[in-house]
Amino acid sequence: MVDGNVIKILIVEDHQIIRIGLRLLLEKMENFSIVGEAEDGSLVLAKALEVRPDVILMDIGLPGADGIEASFQIKGQLPSTRVIMLTSHEGDDDILASMGAGADGYCLKDVPAAQLAEAIRTVHQGGTWLDPRIAARLMNTQQTKAVNKNEPPTLTAENLDLLCYVEQGLSNEEIAQEMGFHIDVLRAKMREVLEILFLSDDPKSGKKLRQQFAAKLGDVVFDNEQPANLSIGDTFADKYLIMSQIGRGGMGRVYKALHLHTDRVVAIKVLLPQFASDRRVVRLFQEEAKAASALIHPNTVQIFDFGITSEGQSFLVMDYIEGTSFETILRRDRLLPLHHFFNIFEQVCDALIAAHSKDIIHCDIKPSNIVMLPNKDGPDIAKLIDFGLAKILPPPQSSIQAQLTDSFEVCGSPAYMSPEQCRGGKLDARSDLYSLGCIMYEALTGKQAAEGGNAMECIAKHLSDLPPRFEVACPQRKLPKALEHIVFALLQKIPEARFQSARQVKNALAISYREQMIRNEVEQMEKVS
Repeated sequence: MVDGNVIKILIVEDHQIIRIGLRLLLEKMENFSIVGEAEDGSLVLAKALEVRPDVILMDIGLPGADGIEASFQIKGQLPSTRVIMLTSHEGDDDILASMGAGADGYCLKDVPAAQLAEAIRTVHQGGTWLDPRIAARLMNTQQTKAVNKNEPPTLTAENLDLLCYVEQGLSNEEIAQEMGFHIDVLRAKMREVLEILFLSDDPKSGKKLRQQFAAKLGDVVFDNEQPANLSIGDTFADKYLIMSQIGRGGMGRVYKALHLHTDRVVAIKVLLPQFASDRRVVRLFQEEAKAASALIHPNTVQIFDFGITSEGQSFLVMDYIEGTSFETILRRDRLLPLHHFFNIFEQVCDALIAAHSKDIIHCDIKPSNIVMLPNKDGPDIAKLIDFGLAKILPPPQSSIQAQLTDSFEVCGSPAYMSPEQCRGGKLDARSDLYSLGCIMYEALTGKQAAEGGNAMECIAKHLSDLPPRFEVACPQRKLPKALEHIVFALLQKIPEARFQSARQVKNALAISYREQMIRNEVEQMEKVS
């Protein structure tokens, strides 16, 4: 039986990984109880009637019926149940339609955990919650109704102050104190702001609102529309000729380009246009570029230019490399010879030593992010690539989608995620080391350290199970015990039980390598004699 002081929560989300992450995150918090889950919008009302939640966390993009329709149905049957839209949808139509359907709060999926908890408590107490970034989003839209139809809509100074405080991440209580309101008055004013929302076909009105809000914040407003894609032959940032698109992800695209003044072939990572108005994302992108550009090492990709174009596109320019991914090598060879193993992972350790010394964690160490380049003068060169967004220590508050996404394009891949990543917890360099151990295990045994039929099974194994010992996983190979000790030390579930630095791992590998070389020499001498 749930205690009367506990807030009962129903999670409505069709992506399994997000549901797992939300449950793990919220169950760790005081006075929250997860009473049910649903993944089909057409079944949400029946589930809500069954479990009678206090608060529903509702995604918009659901099968059966979308979250907006489900919210409307719930408010009709259970008017006292509070609904927070927890979604990646930022469109004006979605925001307005959600609030019109009776939603009590609107949060983006990468809302920090502490803010999500505050949102739940606020709506449970009868208040309204708006994700801080939605305040800025609203400023980029237009009012639906104006008192005088012949005049463009305007925002009062009080409206602007309120929305600026929201965007800065202040709680309702802190905003009330700053503005000198009683908390109930603030909640009413918050509702008023939400109800004057922001849908007009008049682009001049929207531009005026953008300029008004930008002037308040001291931000830059870009008037030009940004292209969703760059095309072959386009000139980018006045000096790069686009040759081809070579990669894409959830937040950006990567292009092969030619520097027009130096004839150097480069790779350009461009932030997608829909993120250009999100100052938090742009700021993180710029912080990544600044930190990574200082990371000069032969086993990482060098970043040597970054900025924002006159059209508002954030970009960074890096070395263009052509090689073979370690994922391809593992698929082709399955089991890595020991001398190749030591060569590759010594270099990966060097890359991590350099990155961690700059307080950069990678967060997505996996075989496809290690690229092998041929070297005519010696062993192949390993490059650790794709240092993504939000990987700079100390990290921001743990967020849901930033730590657990359905695609794992940003935060990691299920087969190689550390237990703390799976829980959505705070990460440090030791998370990278766990992922490194997963790759080492696969390279030596031909099997993944956390094999599963789906992402949930992989995560469950990362959280609780160690993989089989070498002699069980790969009985045909006689692998050194010292090497097994290194790998399993990296795979410990508690970060404190692992190696504490990449340098420690490199030193342990060097000792194991020397012992293996001596063992090989002895065996060779015995054969000769």
